[in-house]
Amino acid sequence: MTRAQFQSEADFIVLIPGRGIVVIEAKSPEYVEYKDGEWLDRVPNPGKSPFAP
Repeated sequence: MTRAQFQSEADFIVLIPGRGIVVIEAKSPEYVEYKDGEWLDRVPNPGKSPFAP
């Protein structure tokens, strides 16, 4: 892997004093539907590794 593969924009950065930092990357599904009390969504590639190019 190259250094460029690890560069992106973070959606949220949570700072926890004395504990550490959490970086969150949020992905948006193609659509979201609420039907019969359940949320349904379809993510383009849910099994893809976040480290894969």
